[in-house]
Amino acid sequence: MLTVSSQLIIMGQPLGPAFVTRSKVWIDGIHAGHLGREVVERIHTETRASVGSIETNYGGTWVLPPSDSRFLLSVEDSIDARADFWNFIASRFAMEFTYDSIYGGEGYRLRYRDIALD
Repeated sequence: MLTVSSQLIIMGQPLGPAFVTRSKVWIDGIHAGHLGREVVERIHTETRASVGSIETNYGGTWVLPPSDSRFLLSVEDSIDARADFWNFIASRFAMEFTYDSIYGGEGYRLRYRDIALD
């Protein structure tokens, strides 16, 4: 069987590094917590996909250098599992990152699926 990887990534802009200070995840419009093991396990449970992530994205501050990218979630499974995963991401999943510039304290927000969240 052919295995192909699909990834949800975040990309930095060339203006400077982003210091990501917090993440929030919503599933079906309900706050599910931060991007961490519990959320990844829930996505795995609700789809047929074996979902991977990078633990350095879990809590704490991490840096996204300019023009760099970091994968947030990935799936390496069958075509059906990838379809379930992307359907889940497109229709049931929302995420927000709070980040600062190199100067700190701005609290900028980046949202995927900017719906009524809070």
